Amino acid sequence: MKRKTPMSDFYETTVGECIRARAAAFPDRVAVEMIGEGRETYSECFQASLALARGLVAAGIRQGDTVVIMAPNCLTAIHSWLGANLAGATEVTINTAYRARLLEHAVNISGARLVIAESSFLPVLRECESGLTALDHILYFDTPDSTASEAPPAFERIRLSRLNDVLATAPEVDLPAARMSDVASVIYTSGTTGPAKGIMMPHAQVCALAKQSIDGLRLGENDIFYCFHPLFHMAGKFMAVFAMLMAGGRIVLDRTFKGELWVDRVRSCGATVGLAHGPMIEMIYAQPERPEDHQHSVKRLLAAPFPKAIAERFEARFNLRGIEVWGMTEINIGTWRPYDEPLRPGSCGRASDEWVELQNRGFRYRCRVADRSGWRAGNPAEETICFYAWLYRNAGEDCRSLAESLVSYRRHRLSGRRRVLLFCRSTRRPDSTPRGEYIELRHRGCGGSPSCDRRSGSRWRCVGV
Repeated sequence: MKRKTPMSDFYETTVGECIRARAAAFPDRVAVEMIGEGRETYSECFQASLALARGLVAAGIRQGDTVVIMAPNCLTAIHSWLGANLAGATEVTINTAYRARLLEHAVNISGARLVIAESSFLPVLRECESGLTALDHILYFDTPDSTASEAPPAFERIRLSRLNDVLATAPEVDLPAARMSDVASVIYTSGTTGPAKGIMMPHAQVCALAKQSIDGLRLGENDIFYCFHPLFHMAGKFMAVFAMLMAGGRIVLDRTFKGELWVDRVRSCGATVGLAHGPMIEMIYAQPERPEDHQHSVKRLLAAPFPKAIAERFEARFNLRGIEVWGMTEINIGTWRPYDEPLRPGSCGRASDEWVELQNRGFRYRCRVADRSGWRAGNPAEETICFYAWLYRNAGEDCRSLAESLVSYRRHRLSGRRRVLLFCRSTRRPDSTPRGEYIELRHRGCGGSPSCDRRSGSRWRCVGV
């Protein structure tokens, strides 16, 4: 099995560093293809994002401020995200289905004073104006297929500006340099148990997440990644779009998913990599079989999960490899199916030992653990195996399978907390003493937001939540 790239071998440590470096390295290579809108090279994407960053500065955004983005998948949404980070701000792309109190909650807890919105969402924002307590400025834009009327609604308090007008008059200014410990993005949870919680993701974390995708999917400069996920989801934003920008390949971004069109879309764009969640995979598989099902270039499909009942038949029918993973916005991706290992239906892979350390948080269940000498009990690793069994309960894998092939439990110790590596980078002081720098997220409890610390040490360190 090919060994993963060491965790110290990051390309860049901030979003701005990454897009700037790729624009310099591959100025004329296509970076983004937005279906229904057009293509942009790395240079064009960077220049548009740089212009938007200067426009935000002209609109009063300063380093550390928050910018909310409410837009469908489109080129301007990408420029807004990257531009906010280039300006030293935190971008918060919110679910375009938010309305009323859900929308007010998402905008208000971000603390944003400025929103970049596609014009069709202006009426939605107008209805919530009285509840958007901190918001005082909206920059709006149209997409090529915008359905909004020419005249935007009149707001009582919030100021409206057309984004293109702000960009046209923005002066060239020096932009602040972001640090890897600065919060790059806030991604909201699904909100199934209450109001959606905003997960603060430092630049180091999003770079690590993109690098995980590069390693796990073996992405390269010649790959074309087809993605229909929205930019308010961590998978679409960081594991597809940002990972491909970091790898120097091409991202093909769609706005909608239709199972009956998936094969045609990946064929038409020449995709070599795809991304889908379990229900979407089931919808693709449910379509009538046809000869074109394996007449495409997709060789890897990032799956979360890869439905156990159809996984083997899906791979055979569509002639691809399903790379199943498990993760959370808070901790990145904890497990990956090893690229060179055979499919194990129902398993979401091995723990990503170079990135993640999972530890027991106090489970006290009894189980039996298998090793080469047979079954045994009483080993401290039992509780770790039980924790993994609980973690993977939806994947249908039992304790024996986990113990035998998925969990390298010698690498884990029980210390009552779960730890996740976000980033480590080697630096040197003037006296040439090696130093390590890392980021730590700690949860304040149920419903709280994580806080961020930046520390230095003398060795590589694993830190966590």
